[in-house]
Amino acid sequence: MGGRWATSILNLYPSRVESLYLIAADGLQRGTIIDLLAKIKESNSIIQYLIHHPSLFLNGIKLGYRFGFIDRRAMEFYIGKNDTEEKRQLVMTRIKLCKNLFVPKEELISTLQKYQIKVHLFYGIHDFVMPVLLTTSITKKLGKSILHKID
Repeated sequence: MGGRWATSILNLYPSRVESLYLIAADGLQRGTIIDLLAKIKESNSIIQYLIHHPSLFLNGIKLGYRFGFIDRRAMEFYIGKNDTEEKRQLVMTRIKLCKNLFVPKEELISTLQKYQIKVHLFYGIHDFVMPVLLTTSITKKLGKSILHKID
C-alpha cells in the first residue's frame, strides 16, 4: 500500500519528486483487483458481499490454481489471507483505502516520463505474487528506472 501513497503524492506534486523507490510494486505490472474495484461504481456492495459470502472468491482462487493461472503458494497465500471474516474485513478495508489513492497506471507512467523521475524498483527473486520476470517490460516503460533484484 505504500506504493499507492507514493504514487498519489507523485501525481499531485511531480516537480517536487526527484526519485521514487517502490518495493514489489505489483500495481505497476498488471491490473490488480484494487484497480478493477476502483473503476466499478458499485464496488462497495461487491466488497461487502465478498466479506460475508467468500465462497465465490475462494473458489475462483482454487479454480485459477487448477487451470494453472496461479501456483500453489499463491493460492495458499490468498486463501490464508481470506479464511476468516475478520481477515476478509481487513483485506477489504485495505482495498477501500487504495481505491481513494488510485492513480491510473498510464497516467503514472506519463508523469514519470514527463518529469524524468528516477524510479528504483525492488523485487525478490523468489516472489511468487510478482515474479521478477514480469518486471523487465515495465522497467523500460518507466524511462529512468533501475531494477534491483533481491535474493
